[in-house]
Parts: sequence; structure tokens; C-alpha cells
Amino acid sequence: MSHNYRRQAWQACQKEIGEQIRNMRLELDLPPQIAAELLHIGLNQLLYLESGYIGKMQITVLHALAYKYNYKLKISFEKKNIK
Repeated sequence: MSHNYRRQAWQACQKEIGEQIRNMRLELDLPPQIAAELLHIGLNQLLYLESGYIGKMQITVLHALAYKYNYKLKISFEKKNIK
């Protein structure tokens, strides 16, 4: 059973990261096409990231997002009790 909970937690994490990436872009009022060009990634890749499909995302993409969107990259972990 714990495997299912870990998978669900990972999916929730991916979705949250995708939403944060989308929110950063929207705060800058950037359409997806312009943001993808700015980040030097494909439009489909950006849309996948924003949808929470980050399984193959490289740290360089995260760095580019933070740098180009003028955000400080900060990763924090919050302890949650998983049943």
C-alpha cells in the first residue's frame, strides 16, 4: 500500500510544480509561445511542464526558468505524514 501513497504524493508534487511554473509565466504576462522561446525549449515541452509532466525535466530547465523569469530558485521540503 505504501507504494501507492508514494506515487500519489509524487503526482501531487509534480502537479504543484507545474502550477507554480504556469503561475510564474502568467505573472509576467507571457504567452506560452514567447515563454518557450525565452527559455529555449519547445512549446510542447513548456506545456507539459506546466501540466505537471516533469518526470524527465533536467535541473538546467529549472535554472533557466528561475533565471529568465527573474525568480530566485528555492527548494524546500515540508514534512507530511502519509498513511
